Amino acid sequence: MPSLNFTARFSNQVERGIKKQSIRRSWGVPVVIDDALYLFSGMGTYTCKRLRSTRCYDVADVFIGSNTSVILNNRVLTDGEKNELATDEGFDDFKQMFRFCKQGVGLPFEGQVIKWL
Repeated sequence: MPSLNFTARFSNQVERGIKKQSIRRSWGVPVVIDDALYLFSGMGTYTCKRLRSTRCYDVADVFIGSNTSVILNNRVLTDGEKNELATDEGFDDFKQMFRFCKQGVGLPFEGQVIKWL
């Protein structure tokens, strides 16, 4: 039963059902298809709020390189596919997502794209 926390930047999109995926660094037990997902904002604070409860319907391995390359399930994405991934993630375009990753989580990045219903 993975719990995913979202910053204020994304919490409204998640709560309204606009954002239906998240790119996360892999951790101890990976998310798998059909896992129950609990989506929150403010976890670990007194303002913690559950945004949604849902199920995972797809998971893909993702690699984002420091040279802007993106590999999804062992396939290199085109520029158009990178932009689609970024907009599905809640960004305006891939350039914005790449800057966010570079400054926030560090590159290169390996993790999962987790999609829910």
